Amino acid sequence: MTMVDGLWANTRDALIADFATVVWRMKLLGINAVRLPFSFLEFSKTPQSIVWPSCGAIDPNRVRSNVIPPGMNVPSSAVPPPLPTAANISRTPGVCNQYVSSQTTRGRLLWVTKFLADNGFYVILDDHLVREGREKEKRRETGEGRKARGKKRGKKLTPPKKKNVLLSSNQPQVYDTYVLSDPIGWAKGWGSLAADVAADPVMKNRVMFDLMNEPDGRGIGWTTVRIFFSLFSFLVLKVEGCDEGASNKDASSFGSVGNEKATEPFAAAAAAFRGRNETTSLSQPLFPFPLPFSLFSFSLPFSLFYFSLPLSLHIHHQGPGKGNYGATALFLMAMEEIYKVNPTGLVLIEGSGQPGTQMSWGDGFASEPAVVGSGQSAAPFFEAVMSKPYASNVVLSPHVYPSSVFDNHNPAVTTGPPLWMRMTNSYGYLTKRGFCASADTERKACRTFPVIFGETGSFFAAQSDLSMLEDFARYMQTDDAEHNKVPNMLFW
Repeated sequence: MTMVDGLWANTRDALIADFATVVWRMKLLGINAVRLPFSFLEFSKTPQSIVWPSCGAIDPNRVRSNVIPPGMNVPSSAVPPPLPTAANISRTPGVCNQYVSSQTTRGRLLWVTKFLADNGFYVILDDHLVREGREKEKRRETGEGRKARGKKRGKKLTPPKKKNVLLSSNQPQVYDTYVLSDPIGWAKGWGSLAADVAADPVMKNRVMFDLMNEPDGRGIGWTTVRIFFSLFSFLVLKVEGCDEGASNKDASSFGSVGNEKATEPFAAAAAAFRGRNETTSLSQPLFPFPLPFSLFSFSLPFSLFYFSLPLSLHIHHQGPGKGNYGATALFLMAMEEIYKVNPTGLVLIEGSGQPGTQMSWGDGFASEPAVVGSGQSAAPFFEAVMSKPYASNVVLSPHVYPSSVFDNHNPAVTTGPPLWMRMTNSYGYLTKRGFCASADTERKACRTFPVIFGETGSFFAAQSDLSMLEDFARYMQTDDAEHNKVPNMLFW
């Protein structure tokens, strides 16, 4: 989080372990934008130290050879130009990263953002997820860890895929749910961060705000929040005294996936969701409304509950006087706070809630019922934002992946015209025709929106990925009757 990944590994090689040297290489390779993930929950913590003694000298000749493509002839006398701010870095010979801010995670994020902006990069601040057990994850990411996993499985290693589900039963353990547990605090956190960015004249013109990474992954649709629980959680909640007298109407309202009836506020549910089993006290009911627990009134030994049966509720998350806390309301709340302190700040919006058409979590901007199908339409968001003074600051940021990464693809629709139609139906139409407000809104005009692909990438393990990415690039470079060119992309 907040930093170029891999610096924690302590390779003692300045080429890859020194932050300024990594940024220098990026600059020489022509990269001009960086997406920096962070979590509001980490801001007050002390970041991990990445100061490495005995790191070795920074050799310009190694840097030079590292950024020249194979087969390209460059005069041996050519020397790579230094970073614009190289003279401002106070280095200790043989020590990497001693100049990097390390007091708080928030301070480091702002320091890194300014360093990148001062060196000519555009920076996208991205409210991403935070994982528990990072040390264990690091060990798994090493070659030794991968080798051990491959041996245990007894087969060739394959990369993990993003699954086409909103949340699996174990994912709440790894996702930052601050946006659900304290939506107003989350929005104000964006305002505070944007104020610090706006205070620096360079950052103000080079930093963008990616409000929420892949809302689907957190169970957040355009209009509702979907939360997954396990059978074990339902049984415990019943034992702890939640209302067993739920009517048949209550049961029908909460017992089926996809129900979108508005419920009472569920701040307590969100707080319990954030706390999770290991920290949540079960001495009080976790929900302020009745649930059909009579369906699970049998008892079994706890030892049988090592498995998890995913169940879900589809809830309109509402707060007193604040309306719906689906993605639409959350985005608007955050943009209001940002606009107060940085009226020209660009805000990136990711899609959600359209599993039948999306190319990944973070995709899903369709507004036509025929395209949306059983998913959630983005029309409420566009209807609302068109009347706001910051409407021109909105940039759509879909994530697009081939089938090796996101497990939601019929091979027949991942290349050529079927792929292009899929992309146009989700967001391409918004660059050409735009979204046209309905007749009952104040503004009856149509508005187009710029698009930047916030994530794409591949494990390059299948020919189908290469075919998809080639046609994806063709779409980016094409201006036709259905969409304008979309020349901006970040490789994740």
